[in-house]
Amino acid sequence: MGKLRTSILNLQKLLVDNPARQEKVEKELEGEIHNVNHIGQTADEGWNQLFIQLSSKFEDEGTTVDAMKSKTLKEVFDKSFVSTIKGIESSRQDIFRACAKFTTVYENGFGQMRADLAKAEEEAKALRAIAMKKKAKWLASTKYKDKIKGYLEVIDSVDQIIASQKKSLAGIKSYDQTWATKNFPAPQAHHDGGGSQGPRLDEHGGECQGLPRQPERGQQRDSRSAWRIQDDGRPDGVDQEDGRGRR
Repeated sequence: MGKLRTSILNLQKLLVDNPARQEKVEKELEGEIHNVNHIGQTADEGWNQLFIQLSSKFEDEGTTVDAMKSKTLKEVFDKSFVSTIKGIESSRQDIFRACAKFTTVYENGFGQMRADLAKAEEEAKALRAIAMKKKAKWLASTKYKDKIKGYLEVIDSVDQIIASQKKSLAGIKSYDQTWATKNFPAPQAHHDGGGSQGPRLDEHGGECQGLPRQPERGQQRDSRSAWRIQDDGRPDGVDQEDGRGRR
């Protein structure tokens, strides 16, 4: 019986420091979130500039962005776009580097917590099985069974803590490479220079599926980067008060 009690106490020790650990890592991530957000705004400004250039080009050609919105950037490419597109691509690469740094802090901070929670979950399951087996003994005294009942109640509370901490970790948004790839597609384009193909501006693949769209007054633009900036200057999914990312 003493061994079961000791095992339950050790199980609780795996969880007791997690809230403070999580808060510490989230504080560290605030700076990384700010960095990702800042670079994202720079990329977004690049898409806004490209939209202005496209609008001017189409106006000179007697058409509009809306009329040409089904075209890819490659199809409407103009040499005057080169500098803007290179700037967008430069910001895009900066985003990947910033996300890589964010991921390092994220994984270093939360990796051990996730491992401890997985271990605690397995141990709680094993201890419950042991307690249930002891509870089922026919010749056990009422006092003995009451003690086992108390242990099972503690294990129940541990299961609830594990579920709560897992949910809390799952709610922290990760600005990883997958997120960057999805939200910052490559501004790939070619131009024809007197019959020969011009330089490819992005070496990593990816095709713009349409053109940037002008925002409605008072609304945020749905750029090709799919970037959103809240009024408080944080990426979508980041709480205003504490900077914690939420899925």
